[in-house]
Amino acid sequence: GAPVGMPGGEPEMFVRCSDPDIICETKSMGPGEPQDIFLKVAGGPSPQIKKFFVAIYTDAWLAAPVQIWQFYLHSLQRLDVSCTAGQLARLSLLLRGTPAPRRVQAFTSHPQELEVDPDGAFLLPANGIQDLYVGVRPRRAGSRFIYLNLVDVESQQLVSSWLLCLSCRQPLISK
Repeated sequence: GAPVGMPGGEPEMFVRCSDPDIICETKSMGPGEPQDIFLKVAGGPSPQIKKFFVAIYTDAWLAAPVQIWQFYLHSLQRLDVSCTAGQLARLSLLLRGTPAPRRVQAFTSHPQELEVDPDGAFLLPANGIQDLYVGVRPRRAGSRFIYLNLVDVESQQLVSSWLLCLSCRQPLISK
């Protein structure tokens, strides 16, 4: 809606978070500038998902929120990959088993550029360690992100999640 405040002045903004462990505050950057909202959230291990709400108020009594935002914070394992366009780069990811054995399958955001071995569902042994082999063959140069999720196929539960940060260069042409 319309800004509320003193005539001729900037409206003051207040924020509150549904999670008391999250630090949130606003800061005015100056007259005529938008106000920034700062959030400081401690993330957990991958694939933990933290859900919280942020309410924005324009009255000091916090009587009626102007907006309510819902956040989903996904914790991912980051993997930096330097590669060449059109060439296959191989890497290995270490999988740690949970207390019970699970049938899992890997899914990717870019199946045409990322191949996973074993493909399809496979058994992740209880409390064991297993390698997941990944082949990256980017189609073009540049930087981008690829998501890789390991899902329990029976319970549809997320077991592990990675963010592959690709830095891809053009191939060196010698002749």
